[in-house]
Amino acid sequence: MLLRGTAGICLVIAFYIGMTEFISNQLNKKIDETEDVIIDTQKQISKITDYSKLVDSRTTQYQDMVTALDEASSKISDDYSSKNAIPNLLNKIMYKIPKGVQLLSISNQSGKSVTITARAKEYDQLGYFKAVLEEEGILFNISTTRGEKQNDLINVTITGELPY
Repeated sequence: MLLRGTAGICLVIAFYIGMTEFISNQLNKKIDETEDVIIDTQKQISKITDYSKLVDSRTTQYQDMVTALDEASSKISDDYSSKNAIPNLLNKIMYKIPKGVQLLSISNQSGKSVTITARAKEYDQLGYFKAVLEEEGILFNISTTRGEKQNDLINVTITGELPY
């Protein structure tokens, strides 16, 4: 009986040791696989980080180029619009000026500001001319000086801003 009990205990201990070795080997294999996956994941994360930095630098370069193009386009547009500003103004005024109003001078000192000196025999003709300039959108922010009468003619200075 003692021999059988000892043999049974030895079998249980051998079975326990065998199972422990088997589980330990399986656990070590899974740990090795996990470490391989972690190393591969870290490599992929490194690649993604490098790619993200590349995309960010290219985005910055692209935004700088877009800003430079916008500035160049704006400058060209401003140069083009101011180049033709007075001829366009004269063309618009030519068809809208009332009879009896004479233009003495038109000057563009800076930017969009325009000064027109006109004269007529009657105040209403000059008032109508100012109203046409406003209503037709030929000039904005229009202001006039008080009419000065000289030799039956009234002189007025009209200042405003070009719409371009």
